[in-house]
Amino acid sequence: MVWKPGYRHLLAITVFFYCIIGYTVRVGINTTILSMVNDTVEEGQGVNATPVCPKSTTNTTKHKTGTYSWDRPTQGIILGAFFWGYIILQIPGALMCLRFGPRKVGLVSIIGFSVVDICLPYTAVADYRVLLLARFLEGLFEGVMIPLGSCLIGRWATPTERSGFSSFIFSGVAIGTVLGQVIAGAYSRAQERFDEDHNLYYVSYWEYAHFTFGGLGLLLAVVWFFTVYSTPDEHPRISANELALLTDSSCTELEESENTSVAENSPTEEGKNDSVMKRTSVDEDREISRPAAVGPVRRPKVPSMKSVPWKQMLASKEVWSIFIVHFALNWTHYIMITSLPTYMARVQNFEISENGLLSSIPFVAEWAVSQLAGTISDTLIRRRVLSATWIRRLASFVALAGSGTFVLAVGFVGCNRAGAVSFLTIAVGLLGVSFSGYAANMVDIAPSYAGNIMSISNTLGTLPGIFGPMLVGYVTKDSSSLENWMIVFSVSAAIAWFGALQNMFLTRSVLLPWGTYKEDDDENLSATARTVMSNEGSMDDAK
Repeated sequence: MVWKPGYRHLLAITVFFYCIIGYTVRVGINTTILSMVNDTVEEGQGVNATPVCPKSTTNTTKHKTGTYSWDRPTQGIILGAFFWGYIILQIPGALMCLRFGPRKVGLVSIIGFSVVDICLPYTAVADYRVLLLARFLEGLFEGVMIPLGSCLIGRWATPTERSGFSSFIFSGVAIGTVLGQVIAGAYSRAQERFDEDHNLYYVSYWEYAHFTFGGLGLLLAVVWFFTVYSTPDEHPRISANELALLTDSSCTELEESENTSVAENSPTEEGKNDSVMKRTSVDEDREISRPAAVGPVRRPKVPSMKSVPWKQMLASKEVWSIFIVHFALNWTHYIMITSLPTYMARVQNFEISENGLLSSIPFVAEWAVSQLAGTISDTLIRRRVLSATWIRRLASFVALAGSGTFVLAVGFVGCNRAGAVSFLTIAVGLLGVSFSGYAANMVDIAPSYAGNIMSISNTLGTLPGIFGPMLVGYVTKDSSSLENWMIVFSVSAAIAWFGALQNMFLTRSVLLPWGTYKEDDDENLSATARTVMSNEGSMDDAK
């Protein structure tokens, strides 16, 4: 069988770059703010004059960068403003995808955060409060990113492709983090210059990092317009074979949901899941062999906002397992993004020129692992080596338990720089396995409402981005103390292991009764509303 790509793969690549550019915009200021602020310090003095770990070389270089006199608390508020905007649109963002379609919502999102990032250097000139607003708006525009990605996966990926699509698309998060740090660091590096009187001064081109990220975003918006469509039905160039493959997969899942009553402790659920795997194991063969004249194509039903089964969703233990796993994963992830450069500089005493690169290596590992895990997961499901339920459980367990263990190990290596970098790389790298776990499981249990589940999950998963750095800042007042950082690593490990263990009991990859949209959902809601109104009218007449 010869594999051939389709328009769904081109869509996945575009959404992948959406995640990359979105994250460069997100993390770039973490580096450029160092050049924005007029922060003249001499390393090795002040609170950290006597670090626990000895410096490999004497470091007393003075750094003069920037013109903005913002104190540390103000800088923290600016960096944290993104998350306050980001958390607002998680649930509304998923509803907007249902109302307007992910194509339009994504286009507005990309144009929005790109334009704001291009304008960001000018907002800093105006006032730090204007910059604060810009960061808030960037978070607001990016708030739809993850729910939108899950929504598109649910509509465009066949059941056997979901692990691969999820791993590939969301691995853009890791790549964007790496590129954002490296590119922003290259632009932000202070360069020595001499004026006409031979006086030394420093220049930095940090503004061009934001111009670059914003410009790439606007270019992506053009590509998005021509490659991303809300449903396969809407795509003007999709082949009959690919459309039939996607609609057949969606409609068959719907029929199984309609014809089968899934009980909470039914002994046949795994069997039903196996039957889904049997059906989907030949997806690619069907795409190759199906003739062009396939006749009338069954159209998958697209849900509306009022059809979202919020009550059943929030009462599902499978959904709550996803929420817990996502929160635990993000705790470690956000701690690493926000605090890893500080640990490298203050505890392990890496030079500034080394810090950006070394802080990026773990996220390169995360991307590589996510791709490998996605391929292995889909292969095991297709070959029926393991059920989808166990694939999802093991993926989340390996990601959480593995990262928790190696994060804790970092606290025990002390001043061993090679050991610290190695364990941190493994810890963050293992997080990449999670995309084949909780992220793909949302689509497994509720393909029609995966975006809604992700919107709630990512809302809860954003809380570590707000409170994690606050905890680190409070605990590590002396940021060079190994004992203080051991507390940070221990808390992260405990949260990770809790998420890993509950996942082994609560996670299931079974299509839930409410997981696929039926036109009757809207009709039943309308009928119920009419009945209530009729009853109220009768009561009024009786009065």
